[in-house]
Amino acid sequence: MNGHPFPFRGGHRQPPPPPPPHSANAPNLNNFFPQQSTPQYPLNVPNPTAAFFQPPPPSFSFPNNARSFPPQYPPPPPPNYKLAIDHAERAAAAAYSALLAAGGSVSAWEVSQNALLMLQVDSWNSLGIKMQQVPSLHRLMMTEGKV
Repeated sequence: MNGHPFPFRGGHRQPPPPPPPHSANAPNLNNFFPQQSTPQYPLNVPNPTAAFFQPPPPSFSFPNNARSFPPQYPPPPPPNYKLAIDHAERAAAAAYSALLAAGGSVSAWEVSQNALLMLQVDSWNSLGIKMQQVPSLHRLMMTEGKV
């Protein structure tokens, strides 16, 4: 064998030898694998898996075991948006003053929770506003770096 025994390690590779010339005795591969443009199977044979995937008859109905729950809608906005923010602002200012007078921690979260207690609501969503929309709470959050 000519050349390096491991040609992939670098060095010069010799080109592969040319194919042997075509002889009359060589078999014609086109006779073994004929090129046909049309399929040789019948086209009107039904799909054997179609019987498993047929839709149910029109008279069949699936059982409905799921409970139907009433649709859930977001709470309606307050009648006056600015009025809700004003009430929340007054409650937040009072909560801030009370926490400061008591010597407790004055954080946006503490003031927010105490303001919600004063307003007798569960969350800011029930008022139709966000905590960040209340000016005194927004200032506290900016001071704390939470906005």
